[in-house]
Amino acid sequence: MVDRRTMTLWVLVEIAACGGRLTGVPDSTDAGAPGVGGSRTGGTGATGGLGDSTGSAGVGGFGGASTGTGAGGGSGGFGAAGGTGGPVGGSGGASGKAGSGGVSGAAGGARDSGTSACPSGTTPASGRSSACWISRVCEVRPIQPTYSVAEACMRAASSKAWMSKPIPGGDPWMDVKALLVGQWIACNPADGIEAIEFGANGRFRHLVKSADGYVPVSGNPATERGFYWYVNEGGELDLSDDNVDLMATMDVDYLEILPTREAIRSNTIAPGFPKGIYARGKPSPSNGWDNPPNIETPTCRLVGTWDTDPIGISPQYLASYSFDEAGNFVVTPGTAVDLCTNHTMHGTYAIVPGGLMLTHSVGMGKCGFPDRAGFSLDFTAATCSQARLTVVWDGCSPDRGYLSQPTTLVKRQ
Repeated sequence: MVDRRTMTLWVLVEIAACGGRLTGVPDSTDAGAPGVGGSRTGGTGATGGLGDSTGSAGVGGFGGASTGTGAGGGSGGFGAAGGTGGPVGGSGGASGKAGSGGVSGAAGGARDSGTSACPSGTTPASGRSSACWISRVCEVRPIQPTYSVAEACMRAASSKAWMSKPIPGGDPWMDVKALLVGQWIACNPADGIEAIEFGANGRFRHLVKSADGYVPVSGNPATERGFYWYVNEGGELDLSDDNVDLMATMDVDYLEILPTREAIRSNTIAPGFPKGIYARGKPSPSNGWDNPPNIETPTCRLVGTWDTDPIGISPQYLASYSFDEAGNFVVTPGTAVDLCTNHTMHGTYAIVPGGLMLTHSVGMGKCGFPDRAGFSLDFTAATCSQARLTVVWDGCSPDRGYLSQPTTLVKRQ
């Protein structure tokens, strides 16, 4: 068992400060260039050019001078979404036919692998919550299984290649969650649980087999789900149930993994992850996002955008905060800042018995790691428009700076 102050990580990577240029697309301020038709006999205007990096489409082509017709809008750019069609078709000649309205562009393509803001093996978390900034964070893509569960279990049972350090030679405290994200099926369910899922959001839950595959355990989820942390040193896996108090300890397990990543072996008797071999199963399309943390007290919730009340706070630690319904948050220095396009800090959070926990945070102060922290939480207004946070413990103390002093957050209207 380790103290809850032990760090927990989640790969929530901020898209490179919005300043990186994408290769192979026009400048982000330009729309695709329109095509132009023949000058006399009326060739049809060409399709509008490729959209810009935000996904806007090129405008429709212009028709020829005599009988040409305008073409549709261009394809969407290399952005998160497809572009819209050109607003109008090309204009016809004196006796020609005006072009029709541009058609919607195709879905935006993938960003160039050499300049993508999301690291290899991750993808933008677009659509995972209603927050305007969610596409600026990245989630781990689960590894697909190579073998059937039965074959993976058979191979694992006879293997001598088990590794206690998932990435030999790697930094001891590096986050290796990318190897764990997905569903794992117990090779011998009689030993404990049937299956377990580790989500891209840093949360786990137990699963049971059904006609539709493996589904979450029904009933009281208190001892069936929570959050986790998996690091390279010794394959350490820390688990914490949703019902734990702010000051409680975490269950610690030590996993071994095969070089092929097809199976893992739990070596300790922990309620969250019983001893045994587990084979990689087919991951859920939701990637664990349908297992969110608790984000509210009995009367109030943190979801929304907040500003630091300046009373009693050092000016350098005044900040704007935004929390979403999926358990993510972003922060940037200064108050009344637009967080949709401008944030420099991020992480995950949960409301647990006893207060608010930052289960992962990146960029806050001088923290050397994405340290966790616990705060008492009091909503001081009947309308839930003010939240008072006071540090109970902090794995980054005294280097966090932000929220290190008793802080009141005021919700924006």
